[in-house]
Amino acid sequence: MTPIEHLTTATKQACYDANEIVRLIDILRAGNNSDIFPEINRRKAAPTAIQIQNALFTRLHMVVCRHYGPVRDDDYSAGTAFKYLSDPNVVDELVRTGSRRELLSDWRLKWEVYGRDPKLQAYIHIRNKDVAHLAFRNPNIVLPVIREMFDAGEVTAMLLDELARAVGTANTDMTVERKEQKKSAVAFWGIWKRSPSDSEMFAKNESESAKSTSADS
Repeated sequence: MTPIEHLTTATKQACYDANEIVRLIDILRAGNNSDIFPEINRRKAAPTAIQIQNALFTRLHMVVCRHYGPVRDDDYSAGTAFKYLSDPNVVDELVRTGSRRELLSDWRLKWEVYGRDPKLQAYIHIRNKDVAHLAFRNPNIVLPVIREMFDAGEVTAMLLDELARAVGTANTDMTVERKEQKKSAVAFWGIWKRSPSDSEMFAKNESESAKSTSADS
């Protein structure tokens, strides 16, 4: 496999992963809606809903963090792309086929700078100690909250998408696809959202049940 072929494989995967990351974030956000909790709890579905969300968080962790690990010869992560884009001969060949040199250089700088972000490093630390392996955490590292986890995913997705566009392998519009995915995520969790008539009927049944219990006692 030539360096260009290897780089192309990595950037195609980057495009796919960028879309998956934002899909996962949008599904998790749609599931964190106070309007759906009462019905999930009433139907005793909370344990399953929590398990689904845990699985989604695990997948998000894996897809984001796998692009920041040490690069091996057979990898095709964004780290692989970073390595190849440091080679002037590879960059020259990409420019000859239509890529813009400044976009390739800008992406490489952004990736290098963000890779040192302390909050990203804390996120990767969780992956290394709790998700992919089981090991004691560094007590000096402040663990990220959910919002910071989503931020790490959003920035990584943006950078992966920019990589694919800079190299010329992006075949989808992440913004357009995300709008449709958000609709799908809301529809998925929306089955647990009661309509006003459902809520009124539930309240009526609960009231009648309480009266019946009181009368029996």
